[in-house]
Amino acid sequence: MKGQITLEYLVLAVVLLSILSLSIYALFQIKENAEHTQEFIIFSSDVNSIDSNIKNVCSLGSGNSRILEISTSIDLSYEEGGLIFIFGNYSIPKKYSCGIEGVDSIADFISIENIDGSIEIH
Repeated sequence: MKGQITLEYLVLAVVLLSILSLSIYALFQIKENAEHTQEFIIFSSDVNSIDSNIKNVCSLGSGNSRILEISTSIDLSYEEGGLIFIFGNYSIPKKYSCGIEGVDSIADFISIENIDGSIEIH
């Protein structure tokens, strides 16, 4: 009888440890998803700031410029009439009325200049 009680406690301990392991795994997945969401929010905030400043510099005409500080390192892909902002697996396309050109990657401080109706990003 005493051996049966010990076996029952052992089975109960295994079941509880299994449930605990699954709970810890779920918590790590939640943490990972939260980190990815935070990265995307910061990236999208930077893109919105850059987008707004590009549109301002474009509408104000030649000779205008802005200097921005951004939190993420963003790759840029230039296309006809617009720009694609890329960060890891995320990408956000934007369209502009001014022509746009510049570097392929931006980080920290960036300069947005309107030179003869064309936007240059440095």
